[in-house]
Amino acid sequence: MAKRSKKMTIVDIAAASGVSVSTVSRILNNKPDVAEETRQRVLQVIAEHRFAPQSAWQQIKAGRSRVITLHYPQDFNQPSHDIITGAAVGCQEAGYTLNLIAAPLSDTELLALYDRGHTDGVILMEILTHDPRVDLLRGHDLPFVMIGRCADQGNLSYVDLDIGAGVAQAIAHLYEL
Repeated sequence: MAKRSKKMTIVDIAAASGVSVSTVSRILNNKPDVAEETRQRVLQVIAEHRFAPQSAWQQIKAGRSRVITLHYPQDFNQPSHDIITGAAVGCQEAGYTLNLIAAPLSDTELLALYDRGHTDGVILMEILTHDPRVDLLRGHDLPFVMIGRCADQGNLSYVDLDIGAGVAQAIAHLYEL
């Protein structure tokens, strides 16, 4: 079995291209201050080696993970395919990745998602009337939105169906029939 070659780094790309690491960095970040011939040579080396820059450094530099977490504890009922798909597409269009967590999280685990830089925000699903996750995230002033609503939704962002209005419309429709 052939040995797998080591993963190329920006240093390796610079050496193979005959340029400095900062030049490769400027090219990767689409900075305009690189000669077109140099840019093309470096891009060719990148393509030949199938180099994919790690986003970790960019994430550290920006102080953002570029990840949104959707927390859907499955002990309630099956997840809505449309909601999860919509969240994934919306995140992708905004340049984020969606991380789905389908297990209950302790307070420590939920806060650790933020503290360790694993997420920039959380979408909470299956909201309870008095949801401890909402109280926890609100108490720490962390960014989150809810799909569903709780008893005290003051100054909170949420999306929900108006079940009462839907039932009223259904009854009115049946009455008309």
